[in-house]
Amino acid sequence: MPESGNIVGQQMTTLAIPYNGAANYSFPIEVYYGPNKYKTLKAMDIELQKIIPSAPVSSPS
Repeated sequence: MPESGNIVGQQMTTLAIPYNGAANYSFPIEVYYGPNKYKTLKAMDIELQKIIPSAPVSSPS
């Protein structure tokens, strides 16, 4: 990790991006870094709480 007082964390990931060999290719992606607590996101009043996936509802047998 670089030594800097401005860096509070570092994340790394590996993605498999489908590529069709086209000369001009784009892959839309969105990344969110921030709180993930429902009440915190809801309090911001900009619908960020919607980024938290809800648990699947099981159907009765």
